[in-house]
Amino acid sequence: MPKKFEEWHWEITADCNLSCIHCATDCREKRSEELSTNEALVAVKTMISMGCRRLMITGGEPLMRSDLQTVLEECKKKNIEVQLITNGVLVNKQTGSILQKFVSAVAISLDGANVELNDRLRSRGSFAGALNAISALRGKLPITVHITVSKANFCELDKIINFVNSLGIDKIHISEVTMAGRAQKNHVILALETYQRKWLKKFALKITGAAKVEDCCFADLSTLYMSSEGLVYPCTEVYLRRPDSCLGSIKSPALSENLNCLVGDYAGNLRKKCCYDIIGGNNFIFCLNMDEPCPLVKIVGGVTND
Repeated sequence: MPKKFEEWHWEITADCNLSCIHCATDCREKRSEELSTNEALVAVKTMISMGCRRLMITGGEPLMRSDLQTVLEECKKKNIEVQLITNGVLVNKQTGSILQKFVSAVAISLDGANVELNDRLRSRGSFAGALNAISALRGKLPITVHITVSKANFCELDKIINFVNSLGIDKIHISEVTMAGRAQKNHVILALETYQRKWLKKFALKITGAAKVEDCCFADLSTLYMSSEGLVYPCTEVYLRRPDSCLGSIKSPALSENLNCLVGDYAGNLRKKCCYDIIGGNNFIFCLNMDEPCPLVKIVGGVTND
């Protein structure tokens, strides 16, 4: 029986209105081969045919796509649960109404408890934009605030958490900065020191009340990652480290068959260590870097996109 690929994470565009210094995908401009509106709608249908029931839309900045509502409407018609990550700057009355109508939850990025720190990391106007978005959507949609922890804001983490809590937020997602893309170019000012990383893990365990750390690889093809060009990967990490190693294209009629042929090979990944520690509880989720690189990146092989 063919496997159902129920959850997808879709980088719907690389276009972005900000230039965050820690952006792991170095997003700024739309890529030349991004899916057109028609291709995006076909992609939704293809994902549905493969069993998609949950979709996380990321970017870039998803609201930079002028056809986002059209894509969301198609997802709604097909009963796909959609969540969306935004920097919030483009959330206004019109876009806020679209989100309320078509998505089940939003995540908004915020990396400082004040305008000076946040805008230094995320670009001018990002602090005000995030707060405006939270104000516009609070009580209308579940909101998670995403915080990226780096050397640049490590000492302010307590203040940031307290500030976010004061906004009446449903959940906080804290990620240690991933050294890829633009973050790698700013490695010196962003990479946490060893003592900071150890403290962060202890802090995560304490604030979440978690009894254990989830450190097993989840890349068993139960969740798939798709780039803005429609290339499919087993997880975000492989996309970041080995963009040449896609599993196929959403445009390919043979994608489902190809992925089903790989299911057995990927099933064993659950016994491997992931390159991230996931610690969750008490409305907090932490995603922390492990010392070892992703083992999958070393062995994954690309396939043709026909």
